[in-house]
Amino acid sequence: MDRTVEVEREREREPDTREGEDEPSAGRLAGLRPSVPRPGLPLSFRALAVALALGVAAMVGGTFAPVPGARFGLLFAGTFLYGVTSAASRYVECALAGLLAAGLGFVLSVVLGGALLPVLTGYGVELAGVGVTTGGLVALVGHYFGRDLRAGWTS
Repeated sequence: MDRTVEVEREREREPDTREGEDEPSAGRLAGLRPSVPRPGLPLSFRALAVALALGVAAMVGGTFAPVPGARFGLLFAGTFLYGVTSAASRYVECALAGLLAAGLGFVLSVVLGGALLPVLTGYGVELAGVGVTTGGLVALVGHYFGRDLRAGWTS
């Protein structure tokens, strides 16, 4: 019974700030605010479009280079550059763009190369999976190193 009397006395001493939401409440937890999760996807479609444009440009540019792995090298360079120049980290967008760009590069090379039927009947699907996964990882690592270089410059 003594505890309820003490609680009521404390309530009488503290002003009720529920009416004026702008004023901070006086108490031990006055400076804390509840965190409210933001609904929706954790990615920006504009950033995804920029990363995808860089990835597709890397795949197209790598097609004309006579060096093995040029597509993935250019994909790394593009996402590295995006990591250095962007103000926010865009790991999800770059990884997704790398997956899509590598998949598009594979499909275009198979269709334009005229090897669609042999690829589909053989190990083409597995090779496509490996290539797409590699594209996503290369883009993710490229963006990571770009962000790391930016953090070194700005600190």
